Amino acid sequence: MKRMIRLTAVALMIVATISSCKKPTDEIVEAEDYKGVYVINEGAFGKGNGSIGLYKTGNITYQDDVTKKQTGLPLGETVQSVTKINDKYFVAVTGSSKVDIFGSDWKFISSLSFPSPRYILSVSPTKAYVTNVFYNNISIIDPTTNTISASQIAVPSGTDKMVMDSSKAFILSGYGKKFVYVVTTADDKLIDSIDVGLNPAGIVVAGGKIYVLNTGDATNSIKGRISVIGINSRKVERFYELDASYYGGDLKYYGGNLYASLGNDKLYLIQLNATSMSTSFITAPGSIYGFNINTNGDIYIADAGDYVNQGKVHIYSSAGVFQKTFTAGFVPNGFFFNE
Repeated sequence: MKRMIRLTAVALMIVATISSCKKPTDEIVEAEDYKGVYVINEGAFGKGNGSIGLYKTGNITYQDDVTKKQTGLPLGETVQSVTKINDKYFVAVTGSSKVDIFGSDWKFISSLSFPSPRYILSVSPTKAYVTNVFYNNISIIDPTTNTISASQIAVPSGTDKMVMDSSKAFILSGYGKKFVYVVTTADDKLIDSIDVGLNPAGIVVAGGKIYVLNTGDATNSIKGRISVIGINSRKVERFYELDASYYGGDLKYYGGNLYASLGNDKLYLIQLNATSMSTSFITAPGSIYGFNINTNGDIYIADAGDYVNQGKVHIYSSAGVFQKTFTAGFVPNGFFFNE
C-alpha cells in the first residue's frame, strides 16, 4: 500500500510543478574507481533527498550520495532507477521529472526532461526507451547524443519496467493495470497487449520465455502470480500462483532460478522449469522494497523502513544465509552492480 500511496503522491507533485534542470558547476574530487554495488535511494517523499550510494564489497564501506560528491547538488525527488549505456549512467528521477546523465566517473553531463520517467532500456546503440509511469507514452532518446526524439510510442496507460528479446520490447503497464505491452524496436510500434493479471511489478527474460510477476490485489484477496509468456506466440502459456498478495514487488533471474518478492518480508525462489510454486526462500527482517542479485549470487535486499528515515540493506548468500546489514540512504529501493 505504501508504494501505491507514494506513486499517487508523486503524481500530484508532478502535476503541481515541473522541476527545472540546471547544469551544476564542475567540482574537482579525489580519484575513485567507482566499482562496487550502487544503492538506489528513492528519498523520503517531498524532501528531495534521493541519492545513489556506493557499497564497496572489498573494504566493506558505504559512501552515500556519490553524485552530490561530484556536483554539489542533490539528485532530487524520487530517484527510481539507474541504467548504464555506453559508459554513461542514466538516472531516472521520477518526482523531479528528469533523467540525469553522468559519465563513468559520475561527472555530470546533461539532464533531460520527461513527464514521469521510471526506467530506461537500451534497444540499439543509438536508441533507448524511457517509460513514464503517469503518462500514456514511452519516450525515445539517443544515448550517444543525449537527446530526446520527437517521436513517442503511444500506449493505453502509464508504463514501468521493461525487457528486450531480439526485436521486441516487453513493457509493463503501470500500477492498477494488468498488461504487458509489446513494441517492435525497429519501428517503435505497439503490436500487442498481453493480460497478465492485476498490478504487474517485475519482468525478466529467461530460457526463451518472458516471465512476469503481478502482485494481485490484497484488498480483494486476489493472490499474486508469475506468468510465463511465449516470446513468439505472445501468449500466457502457464503461471505459478504465489501464496499471498501485496502492494509491490520485483522479479529477478539468476542461475536457473526465478526470485520474486511481493513487497512484504518474503523472497521466493522458483526453479525455472518447476511445475509448482515454492515456499518462501528468505524471510527478511523488514519489508522488501526492492532486491537484486550480484554476479556471485549474493542477494541484496532494500529495506525502506518507515519510508521517512534512512533505510537498511540486508545481504544474503546464494544459499539464503544472512551475511550483513548496513545503513543506506533515505528509502532504498534497488541496486545496480558495477564490479
